[in-house]
Amino acid sequence: MEHSVFNANTYGLGQLISQKKRLAVPLHQRSFSWGSAEVEQFLEDIFYALEQDYPNYFLGSLVLTQPLEGSWGILDGQQRLTTASIVYSSIRWLLYENMKAEDADQIVSEYLGVRRLGGESSSRLLLNAENKEVYTKAVVDLCSDSDIDSLKVEFKGSRSNQLLLKAITTSRKIIKEWSSPEDNQEERISRLYKLSSYMEKKALVVAIEVADETDAYVVFETLNTRGQDLSALDLVKNFVFGNSKVEMHGQIVPYWTEMKSNIGERQADDFLRIFWMGNYGLIQKSRLYPNLKIKFNTPELSFELARLLSEGSDIYAALEEPKHHLWHPYSALCLHLLEILHLLKSKQTRPIVYACLNIGNTSNEIMEHMAYRFCSHF
Repeated sequence: MEHSVFNANTYGLGQLISQKKRLAVPLHQRSFSWGSAEVEQFLEDIFYALEQDYPNYFLGSLVLTQPLEGSWGILDGQQRLTTASIVYSSIRWLLYENMKAEDADQIVSEYLGVRRLGGESSSRLLLNAENKEVYTKAVVDLCSDSDIDSLKVEFKGSRSNQLLLKAITTSRKIIKEWSSPEDNQEERISRLYKLSSYMEKKALVVAIEVADETDAYVVFETLNTRGQDLSALDLVKNFVFGNSKVEMHGQIVPYWTEMKSNIGERQADDFLRIFWMGNYGLIQKSRLYPNLKIKFNTPELSFELARLLSEGSDIYAALEEPKHHLWHPYSALCLHLLEILHLLKSKQTRPIVYACLNIGNTSNEIMEHMAYRFCSHF
């Protein structure tokens, strides 16, 4: 990181949240995505460390950017920080249930909300546009179990918000069971205090604090490419936003969101490989990310890459959906042949079909002939 300045400091999770005061997920970062398994593992690891009396338990590193308008930016670590705040919110809820309102309010003031002069308060952790409302209502505000059930109905169209609400119910259930299996109120309160204290000072993270997003993306890329098989598309996202101008980010976000929606649950790296091969020719998986960085190496080209990926994702979706709108101009015979290729799981033909759709003016006759020739080889 030549010419860049960054600091790496160790904090307890609670200390980090409390001392930084405001932490914000950038506009372009993905929404909350941890399922119940990740939340359970997070809690079980902390419970085990606490019960074994580990002096410290290390939870990994985070990447933060220097405050902008009073809020530190979270470039890496959103899932852990969000889950940590959910744990604190669960502790607060259980303290209220056990008639410890003053202690519950202290949890809010130290880890969940920031109060300004005049009585106005706001969340310490600011999530993106999709999660912000649900997080505020269900985590920061005092929200009953029945209120959470109502929110699940209200936001049923958002998978991320469903995961967020499920994480809250999972956290409450697990912490309640752990804090006192025999439903002893005094023991429960004592264990809730211990959990809060352990989270504050002994569940440790290393916060890598960088000057701006450009430095943050370099750090993030370095952390995630040494010894790990990280998704190439994850790295591309950080390259696109890190290499483009900040004022372009608001225009890039819709492209990236549309691309992710089109890909759905399919393999992201498979899309990236087919996108490259359908546009630029054969390539090895290991060369995908380096070649994209070389080809789209200016802020303007990074913006163009986001647009091309958005358009390409629509074509990619059509490869597995015979009723996709891109197939409307083609005959029933052509669609039948292409469906056969799909059933045969013919991966080798996908980049060629992608390229034909990408051109935009491939005739029905050519597409039929190509699909027939492919089918004849099986």
